[in-house]
Amino acid sequence: MPIFVQRAQHQRIHTLGMDSLYVSVSTSFCHGSNRLSWMVLAGLYFTGSQVWTVNVGDSRCFLLRDGKLQQISEDQTDEAYMKENGIHGRKPYLTQYMGMDPEEVRVLPYADCLQLKKGDRFLICSDGVSDMVSIEFLETMLLQTQSPAKCVDTILAAALEAGGKDNITVIVLEINR
Repeated sequence: MPIFVQRAQHQRIHTLGMDSLYVSVSTSFCHGSNRLSWMVLAGLYFTGSQVWTVNVGDSRCFLLRDGKLQQISEDQTDEAYMKENGIHGRKPYLTQYMGMDPEEVRVLPYADCLQLKKGDRFLICSDGVSDMVSIEFLETMLLQTQSPAKCVDTILAAALEAGGKDNITVIVLEINR
Protein backbone atom coordinates (compact mmCIF):
# COMPACT_ATOMS: atom_id res chain seq x y z
CA MET A 1 0.00 0.00 0.00
CA PRO A 2 1.52 3.36 -1.00
CA ILE A 3 2.12 6.03 1.60
CA PHE A 4 1.06 9.52 0.57
CA VAL A 5 3.05 12.54 1.64
CA GLN A 6 1.13 15.81 1.73
CA ARG A 7 2.71 19.17 0.93
CA ALA A 8 0.96 22.52 0.99
CA GLN A 9 2.23 25.79 -0.41
CA HIS A 10 0.69 29.21 -0.38
CA GLN A 11 2.10 32.52 -1.41
CA ARG A 12 1.53 35.80 -3.14
CA ILE A 13 2.83 34.86 -6.56
CA HIS A 14 2.20 38.03 -8.57
CA THR A 15 2.16 41.70 -7.73
CA LEU A 16 1.90 44.46 -10.31
CA GLY A 17 0.36 47.73 -9.17
CA MET A 18 -3.02 46.82 -7.65
CA ASP A 19 -3.16 43.33 -9.19
CA SER A 20 -2.30 40.42 -6.90
CA LEU A 21 -2.74 36.69 -7.14
CA TYR A 22 -2.95 34.53 -4.02
CA VAL A 23 -3.05 30.76 -4.30
CA SER A 24 -3.15 27.68 -2.16
CA VAL A 25 -1.90 24.53 -3.81
CA SER A 26 -2.02 21.13 -2.14
CA THR A 27 -0.26 18.22 -3.75
CA SER A 28 0.02 14.53 -3.02
CA PHE A 29 3.03 12.53 -4.11
CA CYS A 30 3.28 8.78 -3.97
CA HIS A 31 6.13 8.17 -1.51
CA GLY A 32 9.22 6.75 -3.16
CA SER A 33 8.17 7.38 -6.76
CA ASN A 34 8.27 11.20 -7.05
CA ARG A 35 5.16 10.81 -9.21
CA LEU A 36 2.50 13.48 -8.87
CA SER A 37 -0.74 11.75 -7.93
CA TRP A 38 -3.04 14.76 -7.74
CA MET A 39 -3.16 18.45 -6.98
CA VAL A 40 -5.97 20.77 -5.93
CA LEU A 41 -5.85 24.54 -6.19
CA ALA A 42 -7.80 27.49 -4.83
CA GLY A 43 -6.90 31.07 -5.56
CA LEU A 44 -7.94 34.70 -5.66
CA TYR A 45 -6.83 37.18 -8.30
CA PHE A 46 -7.30 40.81 -7.34
CA THR A 47 -7.47 43.36 -10.14
CA GLY A 48 -8.77 46.90 -9.72
CA SER A 49 -12.10 46.75 -7.88
CA GLN A 50 -12.69 43.06 -8.64
CA VAL A 51 -11.57 39.68 -7.38
CA TRP A 52 -11.61 36.48 -9.39
CA THR A 53 -11.94 33.23 -7.48
CA VAL A 54 -10.82 29.98 -9.04
CA ASN A 55 -10.52 26.43 -7.81
CA VAL A 56 -9.93 22.89 -8.98
CA GLY A 57 -10.85 20.25 -6.39
CA ASP A 58 -12.07 20.73 -2.84
CA SER A 59 -9.93 23.52 -1.42
CA ARG A 60 -12.21 26.46 -0.71
CA CYS A 61 -12.42 30.23 -0.96
CA PHE A 62 -14.72 32.14 1.40
CA LEU A 63 -15.82 35.78 1.59
CA LEU A 64 -16.79 37.49 4.83
CA ARG A 65 -18.92 40.50 3.94
CA ASP A 66 -21.30 42.46 6.17
CA GLY A 67 -20.84 39.95 9.00
CA LYS A 68 -21.74 36.85 6.94
CA LEU A 69 -19.35 34.16 5.66
CA GLN A 70 -20.13 32.56 2.32
CA GLN A 71 -18.27 30.05 0.21
CA ILE A 72 -17.36 31.64 -3.14
CA SER A 73 -15.70 28.59 -4.68
CA GLU A 74 -17.36 25.36 -5.71
CA ASP A 75 -16.39 21.94 -4.36
CA GLN A 76 -15.68 19.68 -7.29
CA THR A 77 -16.73 16.38 -5.70
CA ASP A 78 -19.44 13.74 -6.03
CA GLU A 79 -21.26 14.96 -2.90
CA ALA A 80 -24.52 15.62 -4.78
CA TYR A 81 -24.38 12.12 -6.29
CA MET A 82 -23.86 10.65 -2.81
CA LYS A 83 -26.90 12.50 -1.42
CA GLU A 84 -29.12 11.52 -4.37
CA ASN A 85 -28.15 7.85 -3.99
CA GLY A 86 -28.16 7.62 -0.19
CA ILE A 87 -24.42 6.93 0.03
CA HIS A 88 -23.00 7.55 3.51
CA GLY A 89 -19.84 6.76 5.43
CA ARG A 90 -17.21 8.15 3.08
CA LYS A 91 -15.79 11.51 2.15
CA PRO A 92 -16.92 12.71 -1.29
CA TYR A 93 -14.50 11.82 -4.07
CA LEU A 94 -12.89 14.56 -6.14
CA THR A 95 -14.40 14.87 -9.61
CA GLN A 96 -11.87 17.49 -10.72
CA TYR A 97 -8.20 17.79 -9.83
CA MET A 98 -5.00 18.62 -11.58
CA GLY A 99 -3.18 15.47 -12.58
CA MET A 100 -6.24 13.72 -14.04
CA ASP A 101 -5.58 11.70 -17.17
CA PRO A 102 -6.38 14.14 -20.03
CA GLU A 103 -7.53 11.23 -22.18
CA GLU A 104 -10.22 10.37 -19.61
CA VAL A 105 -11.51 13.79 -18.59
CA ARG A 106 -10.93 17.47 -19.22
CA VAL A 107 -10.18 19.53 -16.10
CA LEU A 108 -12.61 22.44 -15.86
CA PRO A 109 -11.72 24.94 -13.10
CA TYR A 110 -14.51 26.80 -11.34
CA ALA A 111 -14.15 30.58 -11.76
CA ASP A 112 -16.24 33.59 -10.76
CA CYS A 113 -15.74 37.36 -10.46
CA LEU A 114 -16.97 39.60 -7.63
CA GLN A 115 -16.84 43.32 -6.91
CA LEU A 116 -14.65 44.21 -3.93
CA LYS A 117 -15.98 46.16 -0.96
CA LYS A 118 -13.94 47.83 1.78
CA GLY A 119 -13.82 45.56 4.80
CA ASP A 120 -14.17 42.31 2.82
CA ARG A 121 -12.19 39.44 4.30
CA PHE A 122 -11.21 36.40 2.31
CA LEU A 123 -10.24 32.94 3.53
CA ILE A 124 -8.56 30.38 1.30
CA CYS A 125 -8.24 26.98 2.94
CA SER A 126 -7.63 23.34 2.21
CA ASP A 127 -10.06 20.59 3.13
CA GLY A 128 -7.79 19.91 6.10
CA VAL A 129 -9.40 23.03 7.57
CA SER A 130 -12.97 22.87 6.23
CA ASP A 131 -13.32 19.20 7.21
CA MET A 132 -12.06 19.76 10.75
CA VAL A 133 -13.74 23.00 11.90
CA SER A 134 -17.23 24.33 11.30
CA ILE A 135 -18.16 27.16 8.99
CA GLU A 136 -19.61 28.91 12.06
CA PHE A 137 -16.21 28.72 13.78
CA LEU A 138 -14.49 30.15 10.68
CA GLU A 139 -17.04 32.96 10.52
CA THR A 140 -16.56 33.79 14.21
CA MET A 141 -12.77 33.86 13.88
CA LEU A 142 -12.90 36.10 10.81
CA LEU A 143 -15.32 38.45 12.59
CA GLN A 144 -13.60 38.59 15.98
CA THR A 145 -9.89 38.40 15.14
CA GLN A 146 -8.47 41.75 14.03
CA SER A 147 -5.14 40.60 12.62
CA PRO A 148 -5.22 38.31 9.56
CA ALA A 149 -2.02 36.61 10.86
CA LYS A 150 -3.59 35.93 14.28
CA CYS A 151 -6.73 34.65 12.54
CA VAL A 152 -4.60 32.22 10.50
CA ASP A 153 -2.84 31.00 13.65
CA THR A 154 -6.15 30.47 15.50
CA ILE A 155 -7.78 28.56 12.62
CA LEU A 156 -4.64 26.45 12.10
CA ALA A 157 -4.49 25.56 15.81
CA ALA A 158 -8.19 24.63 15.86
CA ALA A 159 -7.85 22.36 12.80
CA LEU A 160 -4.83 20.63 14.35
CA GLU A 161 -6.59 20.26 17.70
CA ALA A 162 -9.61 18.72 15.94
CA GLY A 163 -7.40 15.95 14.59
CA GLY A 164 -5.57 17.43 11.59
CA LYS A 165 -6.39 14.47 9.32
CA ASP A 166 -5.30 16.15 6.07
CA ASN A 167 -2.99 18.92 4.93
CA ILE A 168 -3.87 22.22 6.54
CA THR A 169 -3.51 25.43 4.59
CA VAL A 170 -4.96 28.78 5.67
CA ILE A 171 -4.69 32.21 4.04
CA VAL A 172 -6.62 35.27 5.29
CA LEU A 173 -6.75 38.51 3.32
CA GLU A 174 -8.48 41.79 4.13
CA ILE A 175 -9.52 44.65 1.82
CA ASN A 176 -8.60 48.00 3.38
CA ARG A 177 -9.29 50.33 0.49
